[in-house]
Amino acid sequence: PGAKEGTCAMISSALKLPARLVRNLADVVHMKTLGNPLFVRTLLASMVDDQSLSYSFMTRRWMWDSKAIKLAPLPENIAIILTQKLRRMPREVQEALSIAACFGLVVDKECLKILSESSEFGGLLPHLDYAAQSGIVADHGSNYVFTHDLVQKAAYDLIPEESLDKTH
Repeated sequence: PGAKEGTCAMISSALKLPARLVRNLADVVHMKTLGNPLFVRTLLASMVDDQSLSYSFMTRRWMWDSKAIKLAPLPENIAIILTQKLRRMPREVQEALSIAACFGLVVDKECLKILSESSEFGGLLPHLDYAAQSGIVADHGSNYVFTHDLVQKAAYDLIPEESLDKTH
């Protein structure tokens, strides 16, 4: 993954704004793209398309809503690559993600905390924190949110068919 400074410099250059003005946008974009320059460009283009990043003729600069961008789903091509990354993660992280996927796109941490108190599902939260640092899920305070429905489905599909009833 690229450094946050590189993401910030790339966005600063693309938007023709000083780095200090794009820092909050760069932080969100870096979290979603892990600093991959191709993903950064793809995400910026997607944000322009959906108008979450737009040029204001009144202020003569680019404007954005970092919170809305943070909550927006990833473009599908980035989601596919994250799905491939999910499949290369340590087995314990994959298992934690597959359990979380049973709850849907948004997973309540408190629910997972209660679940992880059982011997069968112990240690879920540290593994999901690892997945959050890797960009597979986003940590939104009291919830984990899968970055795309394709990523959530891929995590769910990791559950062996013979274990589906038991897992649910």
